[in-house]
Amino acid sequence: MSTPLFFIVFAVLATLLMGGFLLLVWLGRPRGSGQSGDLRLHAVARDVYLFRGYFSNAVVWVLPERVVLIDTLISPETARMMRAAIQAVTLKPITHVILTHYNGDHVGGTTEFPEAELICTEETARLMVERDDERRTYVEAFGLIAHAYPPVAKPTRTFSGSLTLELDGETLELRQLGAVETADACVVWWPARRALAVGDGVATAGFPFTGAPVVDEGLRDDGQWIGFLERVEALGADVLLPGHGPVLVGRGRIAARLALLRQVFGDVVRVTREERARGGAVPDMVARAEVRLQKWANHPDLKQNVATLRFAIFRVLNGLDASRRGRGWWWDFRPSPLSDAERAWTSEDPAAWGERALAMVGRVAKAPSVVEGTDFFKEAVRCARAGLALGASGGAQEPRCLLVLGMLEVWSAVLLGQPMAPGQQALQAALAQGLGGSDRRKAMFFLGKSHQYTQNDAEADRCLRLALPRWLRWAWPLLRPRLRSVP
Repeated sequence: MSTPLFFIVFAVLATLLMGGFLLLVWLGRPRGSGQSGDLRLHAVARDVYLFRGYFSNAVVWVLPERVVLIDTLISPETARMMRAAIQAVTLKPITHVILTHYNGDHVGGTTEFPEAELICTEETARLMVERDDERRTYVEAFGLIAHAYPPVAKPTRTFSGSLTLELDGETLELRQLGAVETADACVVWWPARRALAVGDGVATAGFPFTGAPVVDEGLRDDGQWIGFLERVEALGADVLLPGHGPVLVGRGRIAARLALLRQVFGDVVRVTREERARGGAVPDMVARAEVRLQKWANHPDLKQNVATLRFAIFRVLNGLDASRRGRGWWWDFRPSPLSDAERAWTSEDPAAWGERALAMVGRVAKAPSVVEGTDFFKEAVRCARAGLALGASGGAQEPRCLLVLGMLEVWSAVLLGQPMAPGQQALQAALAQGLGGSDRRKAMFFLGKSHQYTQNDAEADRCLRLALPRWLRWAWPLLRPRLRSVP
């Protein structure tokens, strides 16, 4: 080979290798912060912290002689993790716990702080009792697997409108600024730090969740949520701490997000109202509104990950119908992507159930949002359990049914903050049955995630590395940040 040709070939190969290396680095970067957390306590400003659970957040304020906690995450287990993280920062006692609203992902850990005064609005205290079964309704609607519904502590102090706390020379203001995702919501304002905890009133990442689909609450044609956003901006916070998603720091960033949400809410309400006036079947009205609002579906700051534009339209449309007052839109207002025939599918072959369960999991992954994938999630659970029941009667359990059930157990445990043991046991049983190829890698990935959730980092890394194809395991150090990030 001549010298010039040698250098040309060398340059091409070097370029390809470098390009491949850079591609791996790019692929290995962590996912955006988005709405999911990392079970860590993050310092945001002086004396201001945000604990980011995988599903919801809690705010930690360190005063001169005490700690004030705002919201308690989704379960006692995650609350215990948070307490340990707080104690690593300060040994000051947690004397006050404030709840921003009644939803289970914010009040589920209240029993872990019996020493603290538990404060919330009068309406929150009422709804925590009246709608306690809503936690079960959520699980059933979205196909999650729950093994327990821990009790919620009873508030020791309630208020209506506003409440001022004078603690250690600091003033904390609790205010109701209007109905948002729930009607009982309040915010907590620390003027000295210009820090504002807003609960679920402000979605700081992705498309806003406009109300639980299983109940009649959330975005309405009454201007309340938009008014709430205006009143939040008027406070002039430098730090905005949400119930979900990353913190916003800086008045400019905060104002920009609030303005964006006001525009989205205003447009969704206006267009949905106009399409309802035009008439037609519900799916047709939703489809027409979706076309007119497409700019919001494609907006770079409104990624449809948990919630979607379509769901916001359903929410408003449901609220415009007086005959549906008090009813959620999930059960009978929204057409399911699964037909009646698909939901009635059956077989006497455990392997067929396992194949179908895996196919349903694949459809979950392809859904435009987490919530829209729940119909397939529910069907995957049904198929996995049916196949295991048939296998149990025949003396053996179908490994792919075990795999799917283990995967969905782990995912449910992440969302519900419950023990990982059931999911780990199912996955290990599937591996013991001789899973191979991509199925084995799926099992190792979810085992890795289960250990990551319980903060067993060494075992998490071992499993996640084995989730990679053999030929790619050399790149584990580059891909580790991606695999350990939370979707």
